[in-house]
Amino acid sequence: MSGHEKEILTKEKHDALVLGANLLIEELFKDLVRIEKGESISDCDALQDYLPSQFRHYYTGLFVTKFIVCVVRMADRIATWEDGTIPASTAENMALGAIIDKAKIKLELKADKNGYPVDMDYDLFEDVVSPDLDYAILFDPKYDGIEDTQEAEYMGMALKPPEWFEPIYGDVHPYVKDDPKL
Repeated sequence: MSGHEKEILTKEKHDALVLGANLLIEELFKDLVRIEKGESISDCDALQDYLPSQFRHYYTGLFVTKFIVCVVRMADRIATWEDGTIPASTAENMALGAIIDKAKIKLELKADKNGYPVDMDYDLFEDVVSPDLDYAILFDPKYDGIEDTQEAEYMGMALKPPEWFEPIYGDVHPYVKDDPKL
């Protein structure tokens, strides 16, 4: 690597991603238990933080289980990542984004605890591993309803919740493939 190139993923940031993924998986399982008990989505911390709120009515036990599979798949791919694209679907892109957010929180806590700055910039990593960040507009209220527009359909943006698990960039895990129960 020349002096002008930036390392895509330092060991510290990689370790934070793995830890962040593990924490997210634990939180999502807790949320799944709440949903299965009939509790409100508003009682589910991770779901509220990492899935667009306007689609709450889609977040059934099966839906959340499929999202957990996506998070686990992203965690595995991060753990063994050396180069190239990671996510294969919109849900996997969301899972990756959630893992990165968790990693940033862990790094920020580490910096606060140790009193020295920590690099929390994952932009270059996201540019390399993620084919697009279309899903991010679902979290912005000014784009509410974009999933139903002709533009989104024309551009091939899988923004409707039933489409989130469909393969776009590669094969998805067999568990999340199309299921009429969603």
